[in-house]
Amino acid sequence: MSQTFAGESLMAAWDTWVKDWETARDLLVAKGGRVVHFEVAPPATAKEVLEVEKTIGKPLPASFKRVVTQFSKEVNIHVRSVDKSIIPQTLRTLFFRGEMFLIWSLEEVVYLEQERQTMLERSEGERLLDPWRHVCILQTCANGDDLVFDESSCCPEAIRFLSIKHAKGNGYLLAENFEDLIHRMTLLALPGYDDNCWLPFAKDSTSMLDPHCENARIWREWLGFQPSTK
Repeated sequence: MSQTFAGESLMAAWDTWVKDWETARDLLVAKGGRVVHFEVAPPATAKEVLEVEKTIGKPLPASFKRVVTQFSKEVNIHVRSVDKSIIPQTLRTLFFRGEMFLIWSLEEVVYLEQERQTMLERSEGERLLDPWRHVCILQTCANGDDLVFDESSCCPEAIRFLSIKHAKGNGYLLAENFEDLIHRMTLLALPGYDDNCWLPFAKDSTSMLDPHCENARIWREWLGFQPSTK
């Protein structure tokens, strides 16, 4: 497996996350990108978290609760892609698009969980939906694929990518937990949740996102991104 990050060091890294996001945003804008959203909300209260857990009928993953109560309950970052003609040819074939994307929302989890339950109820016994039976959906991608907390695994906070269309990244393990996911994404300048955005940084289905791989080095070098998060 690729390098992992201890929870204690992750908490210390929260202070540098926003700084790195702003740096990556400015670098992408300088190359022709356009800011669509850049919003970091304040933390949630314990009462807000309890209300969500009561509504969905189960506890939220501990790493997600730490982030939303101590850092931010909602983040919405989207810097639209640059003109691909300015990206070196070697990178054009490697990366689907030069774009920043990061989103999570405590409130959205309620809607996503209700949608998951409804989907399973309407398609009872459908084997194709088995991977969605023991998960908590973190975010649904634009193409309908999902980032989920895999509650069925030996590590119930693990972040996995699921695709109803069996996209290439279907079933890939992305991070050990939510903090780990955001940390890895930050080091990669927020490549986005669609699998064609992060697959260049995943060696295989179990290796997780590797911000220290050769593709990551190439991407950061072209962007000029030197993260302060370690």
